[in-house]
Amino acid sequence: MFIFGDSHAKPIKRAAETAGIRVFGGRFDAGRYLNVRFHAVQPHSSGRPDIVFAREAVEDTYRRFLAEAGAACLSDLRMPILCLFGMNFHYLSRGAFWSPYALDPEADGQFLSRAVFAETVRAMIPGALQFNRDLVAMGHEVYTALPPRRTPNLTTASVPRVFLALETLIAEAVGETGVRVIDHRPWSLGADGRLKPEFLPSDPADDVHGNDAFGARLLDHWMSDVAEGRGPADRCASPPRIAETAG
Repeated sequence: MFIFGDSHAKPIKRAAETAGIRVFGGRFDAGRYLNVRFHAVQPHSSGRPDIVFAREAVEDTYRRFLAEAGAACLSDLRMPILCLFGMNFHYLSRGAFWSPYALDPEADGQFLSRAVFAETVRAMIPGALQFNRDLVAMGHEVYTALPPRRTPNLTTASVPRVFLALETLIAEAVGETGVRVIDHRPWSLGADGRLKPEFLPSDPADDVHGNDAFGARLLDHWMSDVAEGRGPADRCASPPRIAETAG
């Protein structure tokens, strides 16, 4: 199993190491650098299809991860892939961008129809969507997972209503690339629509990620889906929602 991830990959990797499960890959870069153009498809020296990353440091990380997995290029990987690129909802939903707009015609702000909002969201992650298409086109079995439902209270604070909408819109957009979407919300959220306390990091300053228990449960969910061949349609439960004041 191989992960193309941002910082959300860390608790999954730690959980795998604790359980003695071989999971390769991990964090490649900060999620905000994995949304737009960041890669290209190029043939490897062997002639087989491969991917190269624009940022030198990320390319070096990629080659190191491949080597650890015993692969010279992406075409050599013969294992399920979890790709978390484009799933940095805390950044994509930041208030600095969305505060002037409204998703409800009765709310304050410039109203955005669902169609306009959906196209705007897709335009924010074109590189991530293309990366997923490229993985699928190369014949890989690819999964993604929604990020833990957190709405940071930082300078770039997430707008909760946008964060919630992204859960649907980005899952749809990524699913259309042929990637299987893992929806953990039926087990990760409490009745109030917030991430359950047992999945919150011990560091109070971290209001973005899930903890290692969350990583372990998500890893188990991913492994179960791989074993059973589940796709997006198998994870369509309607989770509880949260009020816009939720953190």
